[in-house]
Amino acid sequence: MSLLTHAVRPALSPVLPIALGLVAFIVVAFAQFELRGLVPLGALPLLVHLHGALMLSWLIVFALQAVIANRQMRSAHRVLGLVAGPLVLLIPPVTVAACIAMLRMHMAPPFFSPAFFLSLVVVEVLAFAALVGWALALRRESDWHYRLMIGATIVLMEPAVGRALPLPIIGAAMEQTIALVLQLLVVGCIALIDRRGGRKIHPATLSVAAVIVGTHLLDVAFAQVPAVQLVANALAA
Repeated sequence: MSLLTHAVRPALSPVLPIALGLVAFIVVAFAQFELRGLVPLGALPLLVHLHGALMLSWLIVFALQAVIANRQMRSAHRVLGLVAGPLVLLIPPVTVAACIAMLRMHMAPPFFSPAFFLSLVVVEVLAFAALVGWALALRRESDWHYRLMIGATIVLMEPAVGRALPLPIIGAAMEQTIALVLQLLVVGCIALIDRRGGRKIHPATLSVAAVIVGTHLLDVAFAQVPAVQLVANALAA
């Protein structure tokens, strides 16, 4: 697993603040939510704690890989990539299982319908995994690889934005809109880097933008599917 590939070019260094800024935002958003006492940590299912540990591990690895790659420490980069590999395999099933546990224990956010909560979690964790998998498949093409890996972490912004906003006041629809705008702003920062020197926006950057928009559309679309509503309502019954 890596943020940049083996041959790191100095021109890629501007993405380091973006990568570290993403990690800082996500960690702070979740931390302040818990510190305000809005999460009954003792009552949460074990699967939710495991999910949190895996996601925090991913963010730590992501940040370390960004720094290591920027310093062109190739051996350390490869070793950490091998250590991080199992995270990508574990995160999707554990995340979905944690979502199901939350629905069964009636601990899902009250401002989300059961179907939307299930759709939101499943679609976004699959989008995250798909971007990481795509990045790994193109790990020898650094221009695609690091953009897709950052894109995967941009997907993780959505739940962090939800914890940074007063959801009971603004509602789920507004939260989704704000999250989408913020995510696209980060993609826009990468596009500005692409454009330096009069170059075109890289197709990987455009692909990430498309995945982000598509994820939000699918969140809503799948929540309207009768079968998804049936399953979600049954789990929450």
